[in-house]
Amino acid sequence: MSKYLNIKTIGIGVIGLLALCLFLSKTIYSFNMPQVTATMPFSGKLSKTETATGIVSGAEDDDTQDKIDALLISHAKLQLDIENINIKIAKTSEDLAATRAEQEREVARLQTAYDRTRSLFEESAVSASEMETAEYNLQSAIAKYDKQISDFQNTLTTLNQDIRGKQLDIQNNELQMRPYEDILEAANGQPTITCSIPLENTFVAVDDECRLTNSFRSLKGIVSEITTGANNKNVTIIVPEDQSSSSGPPRFGGASGASSSAQTPPEPGESYTITFTKEGERNERLVPNGAVQQDSEGYFLYRIKQRKGVLGNEYFAEKVRIYIGDSDNTNTVIVNEIGFFEPVALSSNKSFEEGETITLKNAGDFFARD
Repeated sequence: MSKYLNIKTIGIGVIGLLALCLFLSKTIYSFNMPQVTATMPFSGKLSKTETATGIVSGAEDDDTQDKIDALLISHAKLQLDIENINIKIAKTSEDLAATRAEQEREVARLQTAYDRTRSLFEESAVSASEMETAEYNLQSAIAKYDKQISDFQNTLTTLNQDIRGKQLDIQNNELQMRPYEDILEAANGQPTITCSIPLENTFVAVDDECRLTNSFRSLKGIVSEITTGANNKNVTIIVPEDQSSSSGPPRFGGASGASSSAQTPPEPGESYTITFTKEGERNERLVPNGAVQQDSEGYFLYRIKQRKGVLGNEYFAEKVRIYIGDSDNTNTVIVNEIGFFEPVALSSNKSFEEGETITLKNAGDFFARD
């Protein structure tokens, strides 16, 4: 009996030792594998964010202000000159039309008198001198009115040339004022802030809203102009006046953004952090940016597959070629069909190749446990 128990004990010990060896071998085998975390493609929206810093346009030095004042005065005078010329053109055009009407009436009257006198002269009813007088009166009237009409037309030509010259002067004046547009906007009650964003930013556009924040307040800004430079894009932002003085995040648009306490305008030279945010349309295939890989042939994902191995089920990576679309700081749009029901590699503690056996750290999220 004792001998039987010893054999049983030895058998149990051998089985336990085998199980321990199997566990240790599987653990050692898995220890050297890449430790991969996976995720699933999903549908959703991209949310793009860009952050920059900017300073409120401030008061300029006396020389600059004098230049601005001179340009504004010149612009006002040119506009007044154009208005006066337009008044003269309208008056001259009216006089020309009246003179032509008067000419038609007077020449018609004198023509009738001439025709009657000629008829009587041919019948020897009037003298030659009366005939000559009637002809002189007709020709004199025609010459007089022709000269008046010619004078009016010459005046109109001169006035039109004058107004074209003034319009060119206006255009030149506006070109000279262009460098001071930010200052002029601030003077008109809309402070402006300028900042720079990367050239590759394509989502910030004119009329977009943005958030302006510093230690003292948080405001809404509106993009008024974007110009492209050699190394970046320059964005000009106006600050609407009707905003709350609340220190919390701005409430954009509509009555919800109103408050009974008035907000003082930003001070010249005041610095702000500017945040541009825009949410895109819903996309059917998104993956985290970390899942997108690239080699000499283009972009791809590592799809996680399961197979039978020496020590049971094991996981390996399979390349799936993709075409990418837009992206934000977190996710990327996949343009081609990739399926939603198999996980893709998101991160790993070491590099691996296609077909290589891996350890899937969150396998229970996607596969039935062994």
